[in-house]
Amino acid sequence: MKKLILLLSVFLLSSCSDTQTLDRYSCSDMSGAMVCASSGETNSCVKRDSTYRIRVNTDKNQVLVNGSMKKDCRVYDKKNWKCGRATGTANIISGMKEGHFYEIFKVYRAESGSYSCGL
Repeated sequence: MKKLILLLSVFLLSSCSDTQTLDRYSCSDMSGAMVCASSGETNSCVKRDSTYRIRVNTDKNQVLVNGSMKKDCRVYDKKNWKCGRATGTANIISGMKEGHFYEIFKVYRAESGSYSCGL
């Protein structure tokens, strides 16, 4: 039943909203991803041969990124939202600031993480 509800939500989200396609950048650290998302500067980020496809439903606080429904979202408008939260073992957050996308995946007590942005 949960899968059916999720599939219906994904279908409704994809059919009722605009899709944004953004170039993907991998960043060396969290601050690089956040600077990229704040100002569009990519000094510590490298452009990849992939994109982010993002759909936002402001009425239902739903965000779909590359076909994956994000959890725990707060949607202010299509260009400003934040999803995810810190868990007991990791910091998994994605969001958009003024149309610039960022994604942070950092496991606590680990040397590295995954940081990216989309413009």
